[in-house]
Amino acid sequence: MKLGLGTVQFGCNYGISNKKGQVTEDEIAKILDYALSVGIDTLDTASLYGNSEEVLGRFNLDNFKVVTKTVKVDKTLSRDENLTRFRDAFYQSQKKLGYIKLHGLMFHESTDLLGQIGSELWDLVCDFKEKEYVDKIGVSVYTPETLIEIIDKFDIDIVQLPLNILDQRFVYLMKELKQKGIEINTRSTFLQGLLLMKADEINPYFDEIKSVLNSIPEPKLAHALQFINNIEEVDKIIVGTTCVNDLKEIVLNICKEITKLDYGRYIINDEKFILPQNWKLK
Repeated sequence: MKLGLGTVQFGCNYGISNKKGQVTEDEIAKILDYALSVGIDTLDTASLYGNSEEVLGRFNLDNFKVVTKTVKVDKTLSRDENLTRFRDAFYQSQKKLGYIKLHGLMFHESTDLLGQIGSELWDLVCDFKEKEYVDKIGVSVYTPETLIEIIDKFDIDIVQLPLNILDQRFVYLMKELKQKGIEINTRSTFLQGLLLMKADEINPYFDEIKSVLNSIPEPKLAHALQFINNIEEVDKIIVGTTCVNDLKEIVLNICKEITKLDYGRYIINDEKFILPQNWKLK
């Protein structure tokens, strides 16, 4: 199963279309049980996802591949203070997750690797890998330009990048990433649910691209999933959910037989629309 489970909603209220808030532990138990039953074995979390790591650590994670992320560089701190902070945060993540061997550790802020202490931070996570605390080390990125710069300087094992019907910026890099043996995890599959919204639910901020959003045919969920699933180089499609029934719907739709679209007609390159951190919702 190519799907992986994003867990930010397990630790905080997240997502433009999330009307249910943080997921309860009872519901998380159902989600995790169902995930394993259909072969979803990857969990994506982060030390900055509220108390997501702590909540996950209350469950048996032996049959999951868990990927987490570092903290971010604090520019008010010194070099030594930041290195200590990164080290301590990783050990806290280990503790919260029950001292399992992690499948992956990624830099949450990719530009930290390109900053003044990037090489020293890289040496630090390499040490975690050498000590067999983690299998793969890498980075979460927002732009192809940043990823190109990073793979030129660092021998990463894993990357997480945004990919969806609107945001196809990374597609041209896929073959090169696989040639380098890099595991590719994608996120923003539904762009926080924006791609699945009905016309009258879409925030006026997106009026400029509303015609594109409204032109995605039904079943929108199936098209959003299968666009990525059909890209051979993608290893894991990370999706978030707030209830087990929504996850069942995702699994059903990734397997649904649908007419293949010309996905090129939906491309939006304007980062004020395709990167949620740039949204200024009205």
